[in-house]
Amino acid sequence: PVDVKVVSENPHVFGSDAVNSGHYNFVTNGKTINARFSFVYHKEGEPTDEWKIVSHHSSVMPET
Repeated sequence: PVDVKVVSENPHVFGSDAVNSGHYNFVTNGKTINARFSFVYHKEGEPTDEWKIVSHHSSVMPET
């Protein structure tokens, strides 16, 4: 199993579009992997008004 914890995020909503970027950790087999993320969402119209992911990117953060 993989546990995911969002460490920080910075959401911005622009009408029917939104962007969220930040940092999350994946923990598996006792190892923590730090990564950055960005998601772009678009809100679908009536009748559901659901937010859909239209773009996503993640990358492992360099070790220091």
